[in-house]
Amino acid sequence: MTKTHSFSIYLLKQGNSAANSLKDDVPLEREAGANAIPHGSELFILDAEPKPAWWRGFFEITRPLNQGLKGAILFLPVKGRTFALTFGHVAHNLKDTSYEHDFGIKVTLNCLDPNKIKNTDTLEPSSSTRQRTQVSIDTSLTLFDFDRDSTILRSLTGKVRDEHKELIKTATGSSSLRVSSDIVSEEILEFCERVLAIYESEDYKEHFPDIRKIAPVRDPAVVSHLDSLLLNAVRALSPAVTLIIPDIIDYRDAVLIGFRGARGKYISDDIRLDEYSKYLLARGINVAEIDINTMKKHEVFLCDEDGNIRGPSFSIYKSLVFETELPADTGLYNFTEGSWYRIEGDYIAMLTDYLDPLYTDYPLPAYSHKTEGEYNDSVGIAGLGFQSLDRKNISPPGQTQIEPCDLIRINEDIIEFVHVKLSTQSSVLSHLFNQGTNAIDILRSDEHAVEKLKVLISQKHGGVIPPEWNSLIDSEKYSVVYAIITHKDPKGRSGNLPLFSRISLYKAMRNLRARGVGRGFAFIADETDAQGLKAI
Repeated sequence: MTKTHSFSIYLLKQGNSAANSLKDDVPLEREAGANAIPHGSELFILDAEPKPAWWRGFFEITRPLNQGLKGAILFLPVKGRTFALTFGHVAHNLKDTSYEHDFGIKVTLNCLDPNKIKNTDTLEPSSSTRQRTQVSIDTSLTLFDFDRDSTILRSLTGKVRDEHKELIKTATGSSSLRVSSDIVSEEILEFCERVLAIYESEDYKEHFPDIRKIAPVRDPAVVSHLDSLLLNAVRALSPAVTLIIPDIIDYRDAVLIGFRGARGKYISDDIRLDEYSKYLLARGINVAEIDINTMKKHEVFLCDEDGNIRGPSFSIYKSLVFETELPADTGLYNFTEGSWYRIEGDYIAMLTDYLDPLYTDYPLPAYSHKTEGEYNDSVGIAGLGFQSLDRKNISPPGQTQIEPCDLIRINEDIIEFVHVKLSTQSSVLSHLFNQGTNAIDILRSDEHAVEKLKVLISQKHGGVIPPEWNSLIDSEKYSVVYAIITHKDPKGRSGNLPLFSRISLYKAMRNLRARGVGRGFAFIADETDAQGLKAI
């Protein structure tokens, strides 16, 4: 029985070969003495001199204990393309611009049995949450709690379908393809020909439908081109570029925004791209002359009036949000928290068609306050029928605080839970949307939460809960409205939100619908203006 071996495979881009795919000054030597490699291929060997193990001296061991790195890369021409097969820890010697960055994940999706998955690595861009999930038995992707609508699949491991078992036993795909196979050297050429055919197929659309509608852009050449479009937009102070704090911020605190990195700090009342430009100009720098590296060095941070930092700081580059298109490409490219993602065009259209009809011209006054808390309190006493429950808690004993909503009212025979947020930042809005569904869930599942809500309502009515409130709470006649404070024109509807906010809102709206709860979203006009910058 032939022994099974594991190795990694990269597919080089068109026009790439050993001559232009290895980094300069790599410790690899071309091996001329290999007698069992395919015709036309080239083998490069890593044969580092053995060195004493570091722990030999640590324990003062007297016997010689040397270890050395060994490895190899085989460059194999296959039907007009070139594969790089790596053995040992040598893949880092390849230029990251030399290979196809979707090769491994696409081959894996095309050949895996959808019911025999072992491991997933996922990313949720809206919250930058990364997660690795492993199971001890073969199972389907459904049991990995993988949300195709808001989560990106970065890597996948499992057993292949029956028609590929003679070729591959198990596969792991990301940029490269990590396989376990019992092929011998004489079969490598045919093996790679079949793998190339798997890569060029689209079987995954049958077995894993919609799984690649959002995909990270890994190709450095494409990323470089997209970065140039981002840079041009920043230099032109394009309204298509948004500057954010890429973290969840409690906007009830009257925090200020600071910029630093160009000799000294400035503070501002608002985080906007033109504020960053003013900061640069005050330091003798024209925003039209900066580059990507400059934006990676300069930072934005939260601070108090004296410029003291209150929380983490982030590079300007990571704090930009931008969306763009490429010629002859139906997809949309989104830049969020320092990374690029490609989204299928039909998926964007689906989000718009689903969300826009849920927009409502909600009867809330414009925002001209310092904090969300001030705004909610003012609405609650303005005689508009709303009561403020901002910063209140309905969580059962021993659980994390859960706010029922910011504003609440009875509208005909429905209780409306209104969640207000001063931001169009993806991570902040994702938190807001989750808060809306979590509050409904706890009210429907725990009597302690219901009683706490009734107490809060009674406190607004002299200590006695009105009968209509009591009846509607008991009958669970609820509706959720997300109200977002923004300078943007409400005619833009869902298009006013960053892409991943739209995805989070879509997910929340579907969850509310499944619970039989009314839902909608609205915009509150932001009438505040930035008060300029102050040097410190």
